[in-house]
Amino acid sequence: MASSFVDTDTVLRWLLDSAQAIEDGNLKRADAFLQFILILADERPYQFRVQSRVVKYFAEALVRRAYGLHPSSSNFTFPVNPAPYYLRSRNSIDGVIKKVIDDALMGNRRLHLIDFSIPSKYYFEDSVLCTLPNFSGDPLPVRVSYILPPFRAKHVLLSSQMEFLTRDARKVNVKLEDEPTVVYANSLAEVGECEIDFKRSRDDEMVVVYYKFKLEKLVRDAKAMERELVRLKEINPTKLEA
Repeated sequence: MASSFVDTDTVLRWLLDSAQAIEDGNLKRADAFLQFILILADERPYQFRVQSRVVKYFAEALVRRAYGLHPSSSNFTFPVNPAPYYLRSRNSIDGVIKKVIDDALMGNRRLHLIDFSIPSKYYFEDSVLCTLPNFSGDPLPVRVSYILPPFRAKHVLLSSQMEFLTRDARKVNVKLEDEPTVVYANSLAEVGECEIDFKRSRDDEMVVVYYKFKLEKLVRDAKAMERELVRLKEINPTKLEA
């Protein structure tokens, strides 16, 4: 691999290849990718400095993952606030998610969407249902669960959320099976099974978890992240949207 300017998609592919190499126990291959990625990030033009900082963040996170290094949270923070970038690019991001879900359905005829954010008339006006493709034929049954930080407990009106969900359900031709479940916790690991039924109620149910910037906070605490991974393994969702 020769050092030169490359597009973001290529760098992303190398990051994924590095992660796969770490998962396979091939640290030599992972090191080669990560060293090259870090060099490229330093050499990118000034106008790409934000992208370079994000790339370096994930590359360094993979190095820590590979060698079991766990810095304090104060030394391990995401280099930019992702929310404004998500808002500006929401249509294209949601388009990618729609395609991923559509490709993954493969005969599944029920959806369980677990979301770490909730619609707001001031910020996120669309509900999680707007990340679904438009379904034809009979409406697809869907259940929605929200996991929100405890400080939001006094500020969420379930009636308002039903308005968002009912409106968006008509757009994509899905049928809400019940009112959304809302629990207050900082991670999946903190949610008891009595609060949300994570188990698939039928064989053709597809489970999707939308972290919406939550993983960035969890990875600061190695123990919290480990607990989250254990819970994810138990749930075995079809798709994760970070």
